[in-house]
Amino acid sequence: MKTDFSKFPSISGSNSYSMLCEELLINGSPTRSSYTVCQHTVLAFKENRLPPGSFDSCSTAIRAGKCRAVKMMLEEVKTGERIYFFDGLEEMRKLREEIESRAAESATRNKRAATFGSRVTPKPATKKPTVLVDIYAEAVNAEVNKTEENT
Repeated sequence: MKTDFSKFPSISGSNSYSMLCEELLINGSPTRSSYTVCQHTVLAFKENRLPPGSFDSCSTAIRAGKCRAVKMMLEEVKTGERIYFFDGLEEMRKLREEIESRAAESATRNKRAATFGSRVTPKPATKKPTVLVDIYAEAVNAEVNKTEENT
């Protein structure tokens, strides 16, 4: 029998709702679990699809009636509404837009800062340095000119 996922409003890959699970312990401490993963685990348990040795603590909690996800799923099925749903894709889209907006603001701010320098009036030109003349070359040229005039 295949599961009719339409009965479970929050079972979605984009659901980022997570919860602290007192039944699933890692190093003796409760762990944060994805509600969607919990829903799939509960359904796999109900349909005997859980591989042996997988999700043992979840199986034990479901059998003992301690699994929070089962209670949450029943609540959602009764109301037909997404109660435990946090749209992670939408949050990522909003975050991306915010980052792009801030980057554009920063680029505009940097652009203004860069053009500020072009509005500063340049300092008046100072005297150009005089070209140093090679004294030896001047003396040689003077002698050459004298000999040319005498000939």
